[in-house]
Amino acid sequence: MALYRENEWSDEDDDRLIKLAWQAIKERKGKFTGEEDVEKFLRENRNLIKQAGNGSSNMLHAIVELLGTSDINKLDDILPLVKCLVQDYPYLLHTWDGRKQNPVFFAIWKKQWTLADHMIKYCDDNNQAQLCLEKALEMPCSTEENKTCLHLALEGGTKPTLLLKLVKLANDKALEAQDNDGNTPLHYAVIYSHCSDERVEIVKSFLERDQKKVLEHTKTASGQPLETFLDLKNNSNRSVYQEHLATAEWYQSTGAERRTLREEFGRYSHREADEGVRLRGGEIKRLEERQKSWELDSRRAKSRDGVSLPPGVGGRVSLQARSDSERAANTPIKRAPTTELQMKEGEKAEETNEATNDQMKSFPRNSQKIFFDYKGLPEEISADLFKKTFSAMQFDEVLKYVRFTQVNVRRRRTPRDKAKELGAELGRRDMEFFSDWLYDKGVRHILKLTVEENGATVHNDRVIKTVLNKVMVEHLDWQKTDSNAVDPEAICGISSQAENTAANKDDAESAESTESTKTKLRVLDLKWSGKSAVLRSWNEPQGLPLLQNLQTVNIILPEDVDVGDETCTGVFWTRLNQNIVDSTNGDASPSRERRISVRAARASGAKPLSIIPKKVTTTHEWLNCMERFGRLIKPFWDDMVETSKRAKVTATTVEDDVVVALIDDGVGALDEYFAGRVLDGKSFDYHNGMVRQHYSSGQGNGTEMAKLILRVCPMAKIYPIRLKTHVSANGESMIDLESAALAVQAAREKDARIISMSWSIPVPTGEQHRRERELFENAIDEACEDKRLLFCSSPDKGQFTSNEYPSEARRGSLFRIGAAHDDGTRYSWADKDVDYIFPGVKVNTQVTAAARRTPLLEITGSGVASALAAGLAATIIYCFKTSALAGKTAWSHRNPQDTLPSILFTEKYVRNIAEFPAMKTAFSKIGVINDERFIQVWDLFEPVSQILEDPKKTHEDKVETIVRMCSNLMD
Repeated sequence: MALYRENEWSDEDDDRLIKLAWQAIKERKGKFTGEEDVEKFLRENRNLIKQAGNGSSNMLHAIVELLGTSDINKLDDILPLVKCLVQDYPYLLHTWDGRKQNPVFFAIWKKQWTLADHMIKYCDDNNQAQLCLEKALEMPCSTEENKTCLHLALEGGTKPTLLLKLVKLANDKALEAQDNDGNTPLHYAVIYSHCSDERVEIVKSFLERDQKKVLEHTKTASGQPLETFLDLKNNSNRSVYQEHLATAEWYQSTGAERRTLREEFGRYSHREADEGVRLRGGEIKRLEERQKSWELDSRRAKSRDGVSLPPGVGGRVSLQARSDSERAANTPIKRAPTTELQMKEGEKAEETNEATNDQMKSFPRNSQKIFFDYKGLPEEISADLFKKTFSAMQFDEVLKYVRFTQVNVRRRRTPRDKAKELGAELGRRDMEFFSDWLYDKGVRHILKLTVEENGATVHNDRVIKTVLNKVMVEHLDWQKTDSNAVDPEAICGISSQAENTAANKDDAESAESTESTKTKLRVLDLKWSGKSAVLRSWNEPQGLPLLQNLQTVNIILPEDVDVGDETCTGVFWTRLNQNIVDSTNGDASPSRERRISVRAARASGAKPLSIIPKKVTTTHEWLNCMERFGRLIKPFWDDMVETSKRAKVTATTVEDDVVVALIDDGVGALDEYFAGRVLDGKSFDYHNGMVRQHYSSGQGNGTEMAKLILRVCPMAKIYPIRLKTHVSANGESMIDLESAALAVQAAREKDARIISMSWSIPVPTGEQHRRERELFENAIDEACEDKRLLFCSSPDKGQFTSNEYPSEARRGSLFRIGAAHDDGTRYSWADKDVDYIFPGVKVNTQVTAAARRTPLLEITGSGVASALAAGLAATIIYCFKTSALAGKTAWSHRNPQDTLPSILFTEKYVRNIAEFPAMKTAFSKIGVINDERFIQVWDLFEPVSQILEDPKKTHEDKVETIVRMCSNLMD
């Protein structure tokens, strides 16, 4: 029955026409005998199908609505029509009705699981249909709290096979979709009350999608951190892992009310059995809806109220069917490729913020770290200095990896320490300090812990057990060998005092767990020298076989031991698995199901490069002058800030620190010279699933540049940003340009007034590098538009010059600095085309009394000059800040007898001097002594230093001197 001709469709006809469509299906009782029957129906009703649009139900909506009623008794009868509609008119899949629901969403909402499954199946081998299905899956339904098909399906009741299909077919947008509460589909998947064996497979499927995304990102060789759906947090700032813990805690705390509800339901069932009375379907439905509504409302209330996790909820939990000994979980950290349910070591893209450039959006959303790596830091440190250096560092309660190299911690011994040492075994105790520090920072769970033991003295087993008692560790790599090897019984006892999480509170209350069942160790690395007796001690029944969660043992063989891998993986594996016991039910018995895999690998390492110190030092008058001024202006500035606070002068940006972003290879922060001067920075140096940290320096260059900046301006705050590097074809270390772009963006995010880049790289040519060039040039453009001061160095290639970044990105808007000798002449390798030259040849880097007792070390290069130029700019800004703060403080006293400065500086003056044109003017007015533009600082700063140093001069005299100096630097 041909109802309408084409082009006769109007919005007013929507309701009437869909009723006609329903009527057409009803007339057939939803029965279609074959393809010819379907084709005849479609010819008669083609307009109803082809003219379907958003806002009105289409033929697929009608089928969902009528299925299960007397109009369509059997699904098989209507499937031929469904198949034809999906394959010939696939756009119907993402066309939404008046309730904003597309047919797939509507089928799931109506619990028509099998119909939804067929809709998906009919999209196979049809590219257009698959694209339309993807669009349908990513569409949020505004009338259902912006849930997508995945959200709705994961709320409960959906067939596991259908859920697996939905997860595998969903695109990235669907996986990252967030409902009104900010929950992603994975947040729904890990709800504790839904945990089952089938749900484990579904979560694995999510993780496989994440793994695929990470692998694709890895192939791009990008230095940019990756964020996927696994890293998104909901409106209560809960990650997927934290959502699981929160729902687990709620599930445990509401057990009594839930039991009451079950008993109520049970009374109905008991009455039915005893009295033979059939329980009315309406009563069952009301009970089911009451329980579902109760659970959903409770979860929403917690989300609205922003309930935080209770103390003690923090360990990682295995997401499996709930039993007395198992818990469920995910983790809020960034991942690396993994084929297991548990998170493994991988690249973290720490915390990310949205950037203005769409290709540069992976920046931190919060300051919490998810790993700690001591590599590159000193082998001996003061405990107080370490705590002070990392006092601002914040950690997530779950850390992806923690690594400590050989380090000796100097601590002041307390009476408690002395008492503890009486009768104690000999050995190191350094890791006790670090474990207490991590625990005090809130760390409760470590996915991988590596501790290097390279010296003659090592940590004894009692100390190791103490260190690992209070945290859960999943992968342990404590590198002790043979006679010093970790005792298996000590390993079995780790995590015995770890706090119980919400997911296993019932377990803790109902039964006393053994030490081996509390330990969540999955992977164990054992360092072996080849002695068979050691292997036997590890696989004894009272050793490693007791670890109920152990999955893999890695045997690390030294390079000089000639023993076949089969010796390890064969004999050891056999004995180890023969001795496995199952003690989950309280009594130990042999286990035939669980098996521990054994792998063998060779140890390898590289010797660190040594630095050959210079034997002669060169005196730079420029540095002597500025160091003297810095020593005098710093206490004067600090005193003025304190005076302003005591006078209760309204605080403004004048008192703010001048932050210098140092983009280099990191800064070795564990140096007394840096205490309180180096901020918690960032790193974009990602390699092989690890992050080389900003608080250590790859080649030591960043550390030396930081010292130079602070020598000139001791008031400045250094914000270290570590670049990613790689080795070029000719063996040279090259900077990754994309990481440099991200670093400049990070400096802007930190609101650094000065950006110091003591390096240069050739501008990459070719279409394959176009994206990198655009990213870097956009980052520099944005920094210049923000009116920040950028300093970069000459490439030091002599007459063999080429176009070099950073300067080539925005010539005329940043400072290009070259190196000079101590007499002010240009360094022969420095480019002539520079803005200014600063000291940069044989500059002594020893800045502390302790350092001066070591062999001399001098450095040369335009990078040195660039750092000194950045320090000079910071000093000038502080001079203007001093002038402005003095005027503001004097004016606020409102005392006629007080002497105001001759020129009243304001915040506007301070803002102006921190911009490129004004700073360039200031540099020029300081004075140059030759055509090569060497900045002659002593004529300006020496007289001021003399005034600041003169005890006969009043505070007002000193202020006036600084004010006049600043006025001479302006146009």
